[in-house]
Amino acid sequence: MSRLVLVRHAMPEVRPGVAAALWGIGESAREDCVLLAHHLGLPVGGAIFASDERKAIETADVLALRLGRQVITDHGFREVDRPDDWEDDYRALVARYLAGELIPGWEPQANVIARFSAAVGRALEQSHDGDTVVISHGQAISLYLASRAALDVVSFWRALTLPDAWSLDLATGELSRLYETGLPPE
Repeated sequence: MSRLVLVRHAMPEVRPGVAAALWGIGESAREDCVLLAHHLGLPVGGAIFASDERKAIETADVLALRLGRQVITDHGFREVDRPDDWEDDYRALVARYLAGELIPGWEPQANVIARFSAAVGRALEQSHDGDTVVISHGQAISLYLASRAALDVVSFWRALTLPDAWSLDLATGELSRLYETGLPPE
């Protein structure tokens, strides 16, 4: 069986007052994507599947250009649905959420896992050979992987970089890191 390669998008350009789903990536983040594409060494051809959020699409576009692939967006790969208001202690709030606390206004964790799993199924159906590459977001990837592999979801999320890439063997649940930028998320 081929690998499922899950990539967290590159560093977004944070724009206060603009919904996070609309943030794009900057020039240095595009350079990180080029490095990621070369490091992954994926074969040319096929598709890259991405969340329909701008930062994920822009990350996927750079990878696709370097790898001669097309980009297919899927709403199922989007980030956790949550209010656009920025919390002062956002990382602590996310940690509580990932640990299982139901946060008012936040998409229930089981719903994230179900829609992400369904999107993975659609991507696998459309992938003919080789690796299935998905560009998504830290919280959604973390919840999905915690449902498939033995990991501490909060620690995993905290350690993710922008971009970051992981391989999941769907048959065994074996998880391995393929790439990290060395830049911790903000």
